[in-house]
Order: sequence, then C-alpha cells, then structure tokens
Amino acid sequence: MRRIAITPAAYNAIKGSLPKSAQLKEPQLNDRGNYFIWMPDSVLTRLTVMRTHGEDWSDTIVRLAGLET
Repeated sequence: MRRIAITPAAYNAIKGSLPKSAQLKEPQLNDRGNYFIWMPDSVLTRLTVMRTHGEDWSDTIVRLAGLET
C-alpha cells in the first residue's frame, strides 16, 4: 500500500467504489487541496500502465471513470 495525493475530482470519481468504511470519513487534505488516500501497489501499477503522456494518477482516474459512465 502506498499513500498518494489525488485531486478532488479524482477522489469524487472513485469515492463510490471505496469500501464503506473508507466512505464514512473524509480523507486528509494536503496543503494543495488534494486528498491523501491509500492505494494497493497493484492498483498503482495498473494506473501507471494506463497513463498517457503527461497524465498523473488523478488525470488517469478521472479519464477512466469517464469511460465507465
């Protein structure tokens, strides 16, 4: 597991898929207004593979969430 910071848009895109216990409380915010969340290494590896040039994890999450809707 690794702690990463993602944008509010990315957090909102995945919030519904988080375990119920994680949805009960808001995650910590960093000084830039991004959310700290814990992600399994396997998920981060998959996100890294799915990233396109210039994207960060937040961009990738938002883009993939858009494909699912």
